[in-house]
Amino acid sequence: MRLVSDLRFDVDSWPIEIVVQASEAETWMAQLSAEIELRGWTLSSLSQLGAEANSGSLQVNTSNGQSPPSLDIIWERLRGKELQIRARASGDPPLSLDISHELFRCIAERVSTGATQCLHQQVLLVYDGLPWRGELWLDSDHRLGPPSKYPDSLIGPQILIVDAMVEGVGRQGVSANFDRWIRELRVFL
Repeated sequence: MRLVSDLRFDVDSWPIEIVVQASEAETWMAQLSAEIELRGWTLSSLSQLGAEANSGSLQVNTSNGQSPPSLDIIWERLRGKELQIRARASGDPPLSLDISHELFRCIAERVSTGATQCLHQQVLLVYDGLPWRGELWLDSDHRLGPPSKYPDSLIGPQILIVDAMVEGVGRQGVSANFDRWIRELRVFL
């Protein structure tokens, strides 16, 4: 476990300052998480969400340990406005500014290209009724199929396997899109 501090009111210097336009602000944080995940780094955050504005502190750690090279980030966004970001290196030894700038350059590139990834997701749905026999392809990325074994009774609790290839921004985006699709499928079924 690592202590996460609220750095929004820290008066120390913040050598990196970035303003993300309102049109890109919605996806910037998701792309930040995806880029950190891609690099194998970790992210700790503390956020305050309000009706008029959102803000928070993030700490990006490049490795494990007591005081790894890190990047402290504070952010603030008024509802519907641009995202204001300030960052500084921390840790012992501190993260180099070149790596910090390169991280922000990669995030900006991901945002401008709309980078996503497609991952396989699977879930088991339980229902009462007759067993599901055979498979049904809803489209080339979504399949409903039977389990490998059926229960002894003909009518009763049954399982339906749902396989899908889901697109999203990082694993969190893929999971959120898959969860939304499963809720819609449950309503349909």
